[in-house]
Amino acid sequence: MVRIPICFAPDLMHIALLNVTELFLDLWRGKMPVKDPDNKATWHWAVLQCDIWEQHGKLVAEATPYLPGSFDRPPRNPTE
Repeated sequence: MVRIPICFAPDLMHIALLNVTELFLDLWRGKMPVKDPDNKATWHWAVLQCDIWEQHGKLVAEATPYLPGSFDRPPRNPTE
């Protein structure tokens, strides 16, 4: 069996942030599962819904001309 050397410490900075983007997007879009007595209608932070989410995605994709050329690739529309 090949063991991982002790010198390879876990990357704690990135481990803690895995899936955070997905969690926040689910919260902002009101897509998180709920249990009683929680009610999505009371979520004041769920602002990226319906047409607003579509408009946001379009604006993200249209931001390309305003970003420096040193970026790896242009931003993609998150709604697609």
